[in-house]
Amino acid sequence: MPFSKTSLILLVNGLLTLTSMSADAQRPIDDGKTADSLENILRTSTVDTVRIDAMQSLSNYWLYKDSAKAIGYALRSGEASRKIKDSFHIALSHFYTGNVYMEHYNLSKAADQLMTAEQLLRSDSSFRGLKYRARIWHNYGAIRQRMDDSKQFLDIMLNKVAPLLEKAGDSLTLALTYKDIGMVLMNYGQYDKALGYYNRTIRQFGGNIRFEDLATCYCYAAQTLLFQEKYPESLPYLDKALSILSHNPDSQEWILYFTVKGMFFYYTKSFPQALENYDRGLAAAARWKQLYPSLNLLMGKYKIYSEEKNYALAKKVLYELQDKTAGFPITDNRLSMLKNLAEAEERTGSWQKAYHWLSEYSRLADSLNEENNKVRISELETKFRTERKEKEILALQSRTRQQQLVLEHDRLVKWLLGSGMLILLLVAFSLLLLYRNKQRSARQQDETHRQQLKDIEQQQQLTVYNAMLTGQEQERNRLARDLHDGLGGMLAGVKMKLSAFADSAAATTTTTATTATTAATTTTATTATTTTTTTSAASTPTPHTIGHTTLIVAPVTDEPKRSDMDLHKIIHQLDQSVQELRRIARDMMPETLLQFGLEAALKELCSGLQAPGLKVEFQSYGISRSIIPAEQAAVYRIVQELLSNAIRHAGAGVILVQCSQNEDIFFISVEDDGRGFQPADVHGNGIGLSNVRNRVDFLKGKMEIHSTPNEGTTINIEVHVHK
Repeated sequence: MPFSKTSLILLVNGLLTLTSMSADAQRPIDDGKTADSLENILRTSTVDTVRIDAMQSLSNYWLYKDSAKAIGYALRSGEASRKIKDSFHIALSHFYTGNVYMEHYNLSKAADQLMTAEQLLRSDSSFRGLKYRARIWHNYGAIRQRMDDSKQFLDIMLNKVAPLLEKAGDSLTLALTYKDIGMVLMNYGQYDKALGYYNRTIRQFGGNIRFEDLATCYCYAAQTLLFQEKYPESLPYLDKALSILSHNPDSQEWILYFTVKGMFFYYTKSFPQALENYDRGLAAAARWKQLYPSLNLLMGKYKIYSEEKNYALAKKVLYELQDKTAGFPITDNRLSMLKNLAEAEERTGSWQKAYHWLSEYSRLADSLNEENNKVRISELETKFRTERKEKEILALQSRTRQQQLVLEHDRLVKWLLGSGMLILLLVAFSLLLLYRNKQRSARQQDETHRQQLKDIEQQQQLTVYNAMLTGQEQERNRLARDLHDGLGGMLAGVKMKLSAFADSAAATTTTTATTATTAATTTTATTATTTTTTTSAASTPTPHTIGHTTLIVAPVTDEPKRSDMDLHKIIHQLDQSVQELRRIARDMMPETLLQFGLEAALKELCSGLQAPGLKVEFQSYGISRSIIPAEQAAVYRIVQELLSNAIRHAGAGVILVQCSQNEDIFFISVEDDGRGFQPADVHGNGIGLSNVRNRVDFLKGKMEIHSTPNEGTTINIEVHVHK
């Protein structure tokens, strides 16, 4: 009876299993020096942890080469780890021991060792801890697969191994996990998904030919394409696997390569080449003592002999397979094997043996069906119990629900009452808040109104004061002009005429004296007459008019009169009066302020006050000439008043005046070394400081007074000016 292609795929896939994930998850090509270097470290190192690492690496090295050495090094590493009480290396010793048991088919001991290692590392969240936990779960899943539970293996790979590797950030080991997931999917016939995982693994390795696992992945990808009957597409994958393995003729991955290459020739009906590759693969499997791969190779040879109708050789291969798989737990493989043996004996005419194997097949199938029936019955019983419990639970839930409804009704009533009271309280509280807010708003409005009235009043006061200051300045200007141009000019004219009159009177006196002397030499009568006339004339005062003023000049005698001296004294006093008049006019409206600006006027003011025993120093910075005239005059009056106070009241010997401007802010500082005072005693008193404060308020500024008795006074003023 010929076998279909589908049955062949199932049989081959049924024998595919996963090898353990060793400590070095990405296995580099062995260069023959690894064991020697590790043995050298073990002999020479005095550090316990280094020696333990070397033992565990040697156990991993001999895992597929010499099981006795592998288990020996693993057990020695455990003893050394327990001796130094190193919990991490103790866990790793269980991991390596489990790997040896797994690869040499003591699966129960392997599972115990791996789960012991997992318990010891469960709380380790470090990179190496997460990485080893992923390897432990991987190998435990492989054990479950070998125990005919591929679904659990796939669940472990997806929900245990991959999350741990992603958390650790171990991208290469994660790539191997993708490869193993692909193998499980391939066993389930999901070839497209399997090929996708294989390609993800290949991309993760990046074509690094140093890793045997990359060659393994290429082989499995090629096998997946063969199962999909995409024979030409599988060859590039096989070629890449060959290019990697050619660097190490002793690699055990040759077993897989020959297996897949033989499958390629089998599917393309090149049976001699297929048998050649299968035989080479069997030789490599025998060398490395790999049982599972040899089963795949023998199954491949059986298929070829069956298709060639060489039933004798096919039967021989089947008996060899029967011997090697007798103790395997994978039921589907055993059923297929028994059925194939029955058919092979039938074809060769051995009816009794054919009947025997067919009976074994039926017994195993019945046993499997019975086991399935038991499972089904158990499931039904469980379902029945579950339904009964569910009914009891439903009844209990119904009673509980009724009680809950009563409680909910009571709670609802209480909730409604409580809510009503709460709403009433909220309404009352809201009304109270509203009332208080209205009161607060009314107070705020009242305060705002009062502040507005105060601002208006202040503004009106400033306006009145501004008008008053403007009027004062205008009146000062008018008085200054009148004094300077009117009265000053008149006094100057009086002075000039008096001076001229004094000069004229002196000359007249000299001429009269000369004439009187000459007349005395003429005649006595004439002299008498002349003298009488002269005397009569001289005794009569002569009036003189100067402007609108009439002066009476006494007659001149031969000797200087006291009235001449008084006249010169009057002229001198008149001259002083003119100077004082001009000073008063200049103080009322300095010409320098009008012609040259504030800075020049302040400088002239300070220099004009210099006197013996009084030094007035003026310093300025950044004063603009474009300040409006009214504000210049106000600043000038402030400085003038402060200097006047310092001179008249403080008795200062040195006065420092500093003025500066920063944009629209003007700074005034007047400092003296006078007798000082208590600012609180004179606050608001005195016309001088009151005028200063009024002008500072007019300029929207502020004034600070720092003074201590007998230590001088400093007044700082800051005002706003406009250009």
